[in-house]
Amino acid sequence: MPQLSIKDLSVLLVEPSATQSKFIAGVLDDVGIWNIKTSGSIPEAISSMSTYPPDLIISTMYFENGTGCDLITHVRNDDVLQETPFILISSETSHAALDPVKQAGIVAILSKPFRLAELKKALYATVSQLEPEKIKEIDFEQLRILVVDDSTLARNHITRVLQNLGAKNITQVEDGIYAVEELKTKKFDLVVTDYNMPQMNGNELVDHIRTNSNQSSLPVLMITSEMNRVRSTAIGQEGVSALCGKPFDINNIRGLLKNILQ
Repeated sequence: MPQLSIKDLSVLLVEPSATQSKFIAGVLDDVGIWNIKTSGSIPEAISSMSTYPPDLIISTMYFENGTGCDLITHVRNDDVLQETPFILISSETSHAALDPVKQAGIVAILSKPFRLAELKKALYATVSQLEPEKIKEIDFEQLRILVVDDSTLARNHITRVLQNLGAKNITQVEDGIYAVEELKTKKFDLVVTDYNMPQMNGNELVDHIRTNSNQSSLPVLMITSEMNRVRSTAIGQEGVSALCGKPFDINNIRGLLKNILQ
C-alpha cells in the first residue's frame, strides 16, 4: 500500500483574517496540498469538521469568539476528531497562553511570520503521526508503561501516541504522588512523565525512582512544555533517561524510545 504523503492531506485552515487565510492557503498549495477548506471562526470550523473530518487542522490563536485553545480542546474531546493533528500558527509567545495548547497535544507551533521549512517539517510530522512507523526492535505490546501528567488532555495524547506505536498495557495517573503508589505494587518497563505537577513534580518522581524504589534502573522519558526551565536544573543532566519538549514530533519520540529501551 502506498505511504501517505503531505500532498494527500486534507486540511482545515481556521483563520479569521481573509488576507492571512489566503496567504497560508497559497503556501500549502505551493507544497502540493490542494484539499484545503477554510473557516473564519470557531463555530464555522466545528461545523465543517463535523461534516468533513480533516486529516489536519491549522489554526491561528485568537478569534472574536474564542481561542485556538478552545478549538483544540473541542477536538480532543470529540470521539471522532480527537486524534486529528493540529498545527498552531500564532505570534503569541506567552508561556501561560501557549501551555494549554501544548498540553492538548499538537504537532507544532509556528510563529508569525513562519518559514517554509518550518511548515514543511510540521507537515511531515503530521504524516508520521497519521501513519506512525513501528519500532521493529521493540515489542511494544509487551511493555508495561506508566504515563504521569496532571493534564488529562496531555495524558490522553501521549497514550494515543504510544498506542499507535503498538503499546497496549498503559497505566495513567495524574501526579507523581500517585505514580509512587503504582510503583509500589506494579512492575513497569517505562515511565513517561511530565515535569510540572502540583503534588510531586517530575524531578521529585525521578529522584524517588532512582533512590527509593525497587525499580531504580527504570527508563524514564520526561515530556515537558518547560524545556528551558528543566534543562537549567540537574534533572537535565542526570536521572532522566531522555527529555523531550511539548509539542513533540512523533519521530523524535520514536528515536528517544529506541535509545532508552534497547
